[in-house]
Amino acid sequence: MGKIDQFERYQQERPELFEQISELERKHATSILQKMRERRFDFDSFTGVMAEVDFGLFLDTFCESLIFEPKINGLTPDWLATIQGKQVIVEVARLKDTNEVVQQTKQYEETGKIIIHGLRMRPERVFGNVIAPKLKKYRKLVQDDNYPFIIGIYNRHLSGAHSEDAGVLFHGSIIEDQIFQKKDIDPETVKKFMTELDLMRRLVSGVLWLDQPSLNIVTMQRAKKNFVFWDNERAIHSVGEVAALQTIIGSL
Repeated sequence: MGKIDQFERYQQERPELFEQISELERKHATSILQKMRERRFDFDSFTGVMAEVDFGLFLDTFCESLIFEPKINGLTPDWLATIQGKQVIVEVARLKDTNEVVQQTKQYEETGKIIIHGLRMRPERVFGNVIAPKLKKYRKLVQDDNYPFIIGIYNRHLSGAHSEDAGVLFHGSIIEDQIFQKKDIDPETVKKFMTELDLMRRLVSGVLWLDQPSLNIVTMQRAKKNFVFWDNERAIHSVGEVAALQTIIGSL
């Protein structure tokens, strides 16, 4: 049985989306369609490109210019957006599904890493799965080249994560409160985690969050995409007060 051509499938099922992508291509001279064709027989990889597309279409509603996969000092972030005259790196990532998160949580417990519980919040999932690896890769561009850095998180239904998990990393005290109440964690582990957390709070300008839109199985229509922006007031490079982002600002 041959693999499904995801490019052809999406063209047939969502022609309006392809028209939006084509318009984005014409406006910003991007190469998204080419990348989609290259990944057409790899479902997971193709889905990753579609997540990048969702963020690109949203950014296009308020950014002066967009560059898809720019080459910057040997690195290739997903987007370089000009926002109010300022060039901002936007890197998109999908959260892992529950089984992968469970395995990672088990590994955290076995290695003595930090696990945080607070109501339904589990901010370390967002930190460990997405933010820490992205920051490790792009921190030099933020520190040395002074780029504001937004991480776009595409949250899939099965991840078990919530938008507030990102907000807590920037604004909540739940992390510090719980860590310093724990008596069974090695002090060096706490120190390392807090060092990484403090670095994130300095270098990540904000998180742009998108929950995977639900699909109405009766009408086969997808719900509207609802973005949430978690601004980081502690960041050394601010995006600034952007009206389009202020209207979707998250609150705890």
